[in-house]
Amino acid sequence: MDGHASHYSLELLEYSRENKIVILGYPPHCMHVLQGLDVVCFAKMKTEFRKEIHSFEDSHMHGIRKGDFAGVFGWVFLHAFTPESVKAAFKATGVYLFNPGIIAEKQMQPSLHTSTKGAFPLTQTSPVHMIIHAMHNHPPTSFNLSPLHHRSTTATEHSPPSSPGPSNKGINNSDPETPSKHMHIMYSNLGVTSSGSMLVSKNHILSAYKVAAPVFEDTPLLPKPDWTLLQKRNDANYQSCNSLLQQNVALTKSLCHSKDVIHAYQLKEEHANAALVVQNAHLNKLNQVLHTKENKKKSNHTVLFAEGFGRHLTNDESIALLKGQRERREKEAEELEQRRIV
Repeated sequence: MDGHASHYSLELLEYSRENKIVILGYPPHCMHVLQGLDVVCFAKMKTEFRKEIHSFEDSHMHGIRKGDFAGVFGWVFLHAFTPESVKAAFKATGVYLFNPGIIAEKQMQPSLHTSTKGAFPLTQTSPVHMIIHAMHNHPPTSFNLSPLHHRSTTATEHSPPSSPGPSNKGINNSDPETPSKHMHIMYSNLGVTSSGSMLVSKNHILSAYKVAAPVFEDTPLLPKPDWTLLQKRNDANYQSCNSLLQQNVALTKSLCHSKDVIHAYQLKEEHANAALVVQNAHLNKLNQVLHTKENKKKSNHTVLFAEGFGRHLTNDESIALLKGQRERREKEAEELEQRRIV
C-alpha cells in the first residue's frame, strides 16, 4: 500500500491485525520503482491507449467523445492488463520471484521531510558569522532581557575598572572583555528597544512587526593625510635640523588624520555588521513561525514514515502511533469547543 493517509485508517489496520492480514507501506515517493502498476501495467496501457486513439480517429474521422470513451478504454484495459503483463510487473519490481538486486540502491534513497527555512544568500564575514552562531547556540534568558540587568550592565560598562581586592578575587564585574559578558550586554540593549525587543523575546513575531531597515552611512568628511610627505622624504638627500622638525610635525599631523579616517571606516563597518546581526535575528523569528505552522500540519504520513523508509502498518507500534495522534486531535477539538463555550 502506498503512503497516502486515507489508505490506512486506524479501523482498517485494527481489522487487518485481528484477521491476520499484514499491510506493508511503501516508502514515500518510490512508487515509480516498487509499484508494479506504475512500472509495467500503466506504462503498457498508455502505449496501447495512444495507439487506439489514433486508430479510432482514423476510422471515425473525429475525436473520442464521452459516449465513445468507455468502449475505447475497456478494449485498451483488456489488452494491457493481461496475465503476462501482471506477472511481469511482479517480476520487474523484484516481488516474485523475490529479487532485491533489481532495485538499485540510488533508487531507494530515503525521502526525508524537509523544512521551509530562510537563510542569508551570501556568506557573512567571520565576526558576523561568530555572533550569529553564538546567538543561535545561546538564546537570551529572562535575566538577559530584564530592564534592571540592562541598567546594571550599562552602568558597569561606563564605570572605571576597579582593582580586584581580597573580597572579589577572580571576579571582575567591570570587565566586559569576555564572550558571555558581551552577549549579556547585547541582549539587554536589544531587549529595552522598541524594535529589538521582539527579536529577542520568546513571543512569536507578528505580521504587523517591521524590522528596522539597515542604514547605509557615508564616510564623514575628514581631513585627508598628506601622502606627498612620503615622496618628499624619499627624495631628500640632506635636510637641516629645522627642516626635519617641520617634517616631523607634518608627519605627526598626517598620522593623526590617518587614524581618524581608519576609525571612521571601522565604525561604518561595525554599524553594517550590527545591521546584519539584527536582520538575522528577524530571519530566525520568521523561521520559528514557519516551523510552528509546519508542525501543526503533520499528518499520519509524517508520523508513520518520518525516516523516509517503508513501514509495517499492522504491527503494534504503527497502530499505537495512529491511536496517539487521534487522541491528540480529539483532545485539541475538545479544548477548542470548551474555549468557545466560555
